[in-house]
Amino acid sequence: MIQRVSKKPPFYRLCFGLRPLRWALITAVIAAQACTSVPTQEMSDARQSIEAARLAADVSGGDYSELERAELLLRQARQDLRVGNYRAARRSANKARLVASKFRQKIAAN
Repeated sequence: MIQRVSKKPPFYRLCFGLRPLRWALITAVIAAQACTSVPTQEMSDARQSIEAARLAADVSGGDYSELERAELLLRQARQDLRVGNYRAARRSANKARLVASKFRQKIAAN
């Protein structure tokens, strides 16, 4: 019995043998994973904004209620991060950053 030797490279079937629907599914999965990456930059930005707002409030002796809300949002983002809910963690971290930035701008305007 003679074995037929394929002249096609080993990756040929992977690249060209799949149907377009499978390629679309693979691309969608990769894109979804890219969108749900760990929000480390957002968490860092939120921490820095809160720290800057805290320093501004210390200097001016302002009300800390809005800053406490930003810290609560950051704690929620950390909790979401621990359980793997990256989208919610990113959303909470961005909200915390915005609340802290608005608080800091309010302190600076006074």
